[in-house]
Amino acid sequence: MSGSEDPNSIGRRSFLQRGAAVGTLAVLPTSLLAACGSGGETVGGTTAGGSGGAAVADAIGGFSHNFREMDPHVGVDVTTYTVGWHVHEGLMDLNPVTREVELGLAAADPEEVRENVWQVRLRDGATFHDGTPVRASDVVFSFERIRNPETASFFISYLDFIRSARAVDDTTVEFTLRQPFALFRNRLIFIRVVPEAIVARDARAMSTRPVGTGPYAFVELAANDHITLRRAARYSGPKRAPYGTITLRAMEDISARLAALRASEIGVMEDPADRDLDSLARQSGIRTTSEPGFNQTILMFNHARRPFDDKRVRQAIMYGLDREALVRSVYAGNGSVAESLIPSTYPGFARPSTVYTYDPERARALLAEAGHDGGLDFELMVNSLSYIGEQGPFIKEQLAAAGLNANLRMGDSSALFERVSAGEYGAFITVSDTSVFGQDPDLWLRYIYSGAFARQFLYWDTPQTREVLRLLDGALYETDEAKQQAAWARIQGIVAEEAVCPSLIHRSQPTAWRDSLAGFQPINTTGLYFLQAA
Repeated sequence: MSGSEDPNSIGRRSFLQRGAAVGTLAVLPTSLLAACGSGGETVGGTTAGGSGGAAVADAIGGFSHNFREMDPHVGVDVTTYTVGWHVHEGLMDLNPVTREVELGLAAADPEEVRENVWQVRLRDGATFHDGTPVRASDVVFSFERIRNPETASFFISYLDFIRSARAVDDTTVEFTLRQPFALFRNRLIFIRVVPEAIVARDARAMSTRPVGTGPYAFVELAANDHITLRRAARYSGPKRAPYGTITLRAMEDISARLAALRASEIGVMEDPADRDLDSLARQSGIRTTSEPGFNQTILMFNHARRPFDDKRVRQAIMYGLDREALVRSVYAGNGSVAESLIPSTYPGFARPSTVYTYDPERARALLAEAGHDGGLDFELMVNSLSYIGEQGPFIKEQLAAAGLNANLRMGDSSALFERVSAGEYGAFITVSDTSVFGQDPDLWLRYIYSGAFARQFLYWDTPQTREVLRLLDGALYETDEAKQQAAWARIQGIVAEEAVCPSLIHRSQPTAWRDSLAGFQPINTTGLYFLQAA
């Protein structure tokens, strides 16, 4: 299998359910439940006291999403990652606070023992949460499970550079690469290690009751309500678990999360409204931050459907958008106009020669060139998720000035993506954040512009598509950093010129939490993170 094949070689519906979840986070109605745990008195979203009189604090977070797949080899949505950061480990792990790749189960960085042959030694005393020791054979099993097509793992194509893996002994894993690969260390974060003995008995065990090696062990899932994790007694790694238990309460309604934080029913609120940040910051006992990151509004086009098969129409829509005004009005200044999929502060960014500014007259001229000199009516689907949905009326008004009549169809991402999956759409505004996958320009670009997403959601299959794939595959194994960056820059130039799934706005990730949640550190990506460095 080459790196240019569809991720997982899975069908459209399966990719919709798994691969697109991070890019389009559905928010479903839920109820609320207080945390389980040490039995102390709840104060400011934490619980004081604990068994044996030990000082234990229990963190309660207001989670803006419903709970989905927790199997780290199958799911890729925000639930998978939030739970996975705490419960599971790879040989290497991404720290979402620092954005650095750090040691997970590995005792040290991989060591090249022969050309294209690398060994990784497991840390001493590593155990699964059921008390069984972690063995190198569990790592090999986890790798083989990911690349088994029956698992339908999203990560299969991102580990294709590994030819084979074997257990040298109980504590050493050996990987043979197909050829030199500069991103090897980074990609090891995808091999989340699961216990072979449990998964071999029940392939779906990790989906509902995950067992890992991380600082927290899974306790329970109440569907549509809450997830509870407890500090793992046998954890032997470098991360620190500062809270006795973590409870994530599924709270779709942003007003309910806000009220719960103000009333000290939760200690941290994921994703407060941008317009509420100033008032929250003025309330005693509450802290706020907004971290610049990868989160972005994207505009998907169906390249196989008229008139969006004509790039002049796609370009006209981009020139018809006043994105600076959207940042001011909808985002309350908490964002920036995107020039590329990759934010300018992230590795791999290159400013394309085609940058879309607000220019209604140019938009009208492009429409006329495309045969729509009388203007154009079209349906624009808009994800109803909070700040995304709020943009709909503003965008409709902006486009009207350019001769574009956008008939809005609002809805949650699950319903709208059913139409996308069936090819029954023209244009769709939604949200994407692939930074949860790591600090990896190849993965960011490949996720959107190649494979299943490009062909099965964007219906983009042109000579430019194949050129992007050629450039991606060439850069993947390139050892000259300058040549690799040049390839990524060329890709960003192509997709900007073609207006392929343009990124509209990079939103800074807001978080609000109470002072009483001691030691909490916000992150600049989707989800909540409760760990601390040792």
